[in-house]
Amino acid sequence: MTPQEKANLSYVTDLDHDLERLIRERLGNAYPNDTLTGEEYASTRKGGSRWWSIDPIDGTGNMVHDLPLWAISIGLVDGDEPILGVIAIPPLGELFWATKGGGAWRDGERLQARDADTFSQPG
Repeated sequence: MTPQEKANLSYVTDLDHDLERLIRERLGNAYPNDTLTGEEYASTRKGGSRWWSIDPIDGTGNMVHDLPLWAISIGLVDGDEPILGVIAIPPLGELFWATKGGGAWRDGERLQARDADTFSQPG
């Protein structure tokens, strides 16, 4: 992994580039009419209503400094509606996803929202 500093003072590595290319290739093959946007490469506008947003390494600075809090983030929007979000956290071996109307999941187990009354209030 070779880190480089970007103009905004964040990091980018060869892994960022390689992973975004891989994700774009797989999504592009599976969904050829969808637009692909990402952090490291220009958008590939297809004209359809669906577009994917890719952050190949969300938290590159953490990864560069050997901190285990980085993730791969992918979202899908149809028109103005987010319909899918996926966050993989390889250092922790965790995978989260949520779909519009389908709930949120972690490693195949459905997540349950807490009742607002169960949170402690600052006082």
